[in-house]
Amino acid sequence: MFARIPDALVLKPSTEPIATQRGARETLATPVGPCGLWTHRPEGRAGDVLLLRLPGAGGRAERAIDHPIGFWPHQQVEVWAVNPPGYGDSPGRARLQNLVPVTVALLERAFASGQRRVFLAGNSLGGLAALLAAPRFPLSGLIVRNPPPLRAVIRDRRAWWNGWIGADLIAAMVPGHLDAVRAAAANTAPAVFIRSLRDRVVPAHLQSVILERYGGPSRVLDLPDANHDTPLEPDEAEALAEHLDWLWRRESMESEPGNAAATKSGSAGARSVETP
Repeated sequence: MFARIPDALVLKPSTEPIATQRGARETLATPVGPCGLWTHRPEGRAGDVLLLRLPGAGGRAERAIDHPIGFWPHQQVEVWAVNPPGYGDSPGRARLQNLVPVTVALLERAFASGQRRVFLAGNSLGGLAALLAAPRFPLSGLIVRNPPPLRAVIRDRRAWWNGWIGADLIAAMVPGHLDAVRAAAANTAPAVFIRSLRDRVVPAHLQSVILERYGGPSRVLDLPDANHDTPLEPDEAEALAEHLDWLWRRESMESEPGNAAATKSGSAGARSVETP
């Protein structure tokens, strides 16, 4: 019973039907039950690139598939997104314990499909899931926005949900394997992180610990005035496009024998940092 407290605090599942303008529903078999898998294939065929999108605690696959960001406009990008148990028409109860098995099942299916390049993108809790599952697979890259170190977020004195009352007890109920900092250190794929500096759900200083421990080459795009899910301003979207171009070129470069390099850099406006 007590294990359900963090589930109820963090997860915001919804089950109402959502109309989509693109994509088709399939079924993904996972160790925690069948899940709704939404796919968008450009021109009805397999894309040159497969982008897996992991929504946040209150997100849905239907929205993720219906509004994909134009990551690489010069490529045919196929997009997949999954509703874990308790979301959409996926049966079962929403649980934090489902994060890893559902994401691993999604990645296994992606690599079994014979795709050339597979990228994993996660927002908030989806970013945590991406960091946890990614080290097991030869991903081309990760794109993560506002990933939460769950226990630290719950303990934070500025916690938005309960004024910090009982925070230590509830934080201790979060499964120990959902450790974003430890997971970040185990990753080696190139990554782009997007950090909202005015995030009231996952404060920026808590995200920083994850970003600093990331084990692979990375770039960080800081959004100075953004809250947790604030849409990108035009200049921020332009900066993100530059980072995603770096991610694409980085993966292309490292796929060639003898190529591996990175430099530290910065830019004006939406602040950017690169680590080797």
